[in-house]
Amino acid sequence: GLFQLGGLRPGLSNDGLDLLFRLRGPQPPDQRIVLIGIDEPSLRRLGAWPFARRLHAQLLDRLRQAKAVGFDLLFPEPSADDSLFNQALAQGPPVVLAVAHERDGRLARPAPTLDGSRGLGHIETQLAGDGIVRRVNLDSLGDVAPFSLALLQAAAITSPLPVPVGPQIINFHGPEESFLFLSYHEVLSGRYPPAFFRDRLVLVGARAVGLGDSHITAFTRELPTPGVEIQATIVSNLLQQAFIRPLPLVAWLLIGLIGLLAVLVWPDCGERVNLVVNLALAAAIFLLALFLFRQACFVDYPLVLLFLFLAY
Repeated sequence: GLFQLGGLRPGLSNDGLDLLFRLRGPQPPDQRIVLIGIDEPSLRRLGAWPFARRLHAQLLDRLRQAKAVGFDLLFPEPSADDSLFNQALAQGPPVVLAVAHERDGRLARPAPTLDGSRGLGHIETQLAGDGIVRRVNLDSLGDVAPFSLALLQAAAITSPLPVPVGPQIINFHGPEESFLFLSYHEVLSGRYPPAFFRDRLVLVGARAVGLGDSHITAFTRELPTPGVEIQATIVSNLLQQAFIRPLPLVAWLLIGLIGLLAVLVWPDCGERVNLVVNLALAAAIFLLALFLFRQACFVDYPLVLLFLFLAY
């Protein structure tokens, strides 16, 4: 109770979750998803950020066979190239543009001159108290769906299972750049033919660290992951129904088992026997948590082990 009231328990649970990611290792992401990153070579060749929107229009022409395209970029102000970009939005593949919260809480929407997209999606990056991304909220903000759901809707991809709502634990596939990352300027220059993107979901976003759209994730906790890859991971989790499911009932059942030990075993056994029993139980709890995590389920094992230690 003191750990819960003091705010320490969520930190322990998050550390336990991160450890399970590293022990489980990387998993292959959905191959239907391709990322186009605005990287340092693109900035050197195409000029300073933000790029002229005529370049985005030309990019969409290269992606005309894609199933849907999501721009993890904000276009809040009008520009001289909006008519050209808007025409590409209307004539190209289904496109979703991003919106995000400003500092005053309002949503930064695309400029009124950009009305040719198929939808809008809000970017929500939930940072834990330690600044690490572990969860996403899939609730809509008014008439704006989450970016990942908006992209799937634009691509006319429906799931046989209900779409999860509320905060979800992101099932990261691996460290940074686990997805196929293509350079913006290479796609624009025609290195990849349009057929390469046929029936694929394409996300366009910042890859260069200097653009400021990168975060630390639960998988590595070391190098920053581009924000567009976090969005791609959420899309992949939706396609594969692979969000991490918490199992609080299992944790409380294990705590109840420890309570039985405290009543039936500890008082009648010596220290050495109890030590062996407790170490074996702790190992079994951890192995169970790791096994369930491989099935995309999370048991709050740090809470159980903490209870075992304090109770004994």
